[in-house]
Amino acid sequence: LAWPMLLPEMDHHFLEGLSFPKDVAKQKIAVLFLLSDNYSDKLKKRIIITKRVFIKQGLKAEILHIKTKFRLEDALSTLQLGSYLCYYISVANKVDPLIIPWVDYFKKELQK
Repeated sequence: LAWPMLLPEMDHHFLEGLSFPKDVAKQKIAVLFLLSDNYSDKLKKRIIITKRVFIKQGLKAEILHIKTKFRLEDALSTLQLGSYLCYYISVANKVDPLIIPWVDYFKKELQK
């Protein structure tokens, strides 16, 4: 399961929520920050500090540097990276990403 959280909202709502239930976040959550030279200095600083907070709380946190010249390249390379990441996670878990029984069930129920 993966979902995006935007800064600075994550710093206001997510950081404290990781404290409970105890140890669940430490066992089940890994955080991946995307960092680009196209980001403002203020946002770059926020990412580094937020990562530090996650590590102090015992979570796995990494920064992936997006190395592009333009914002559009940032967006497109991030989209491509996300697609590859999802695919390789499914491969690592021996799951065929084309088989979606719960989505199929849901769609069938909606048509009733």
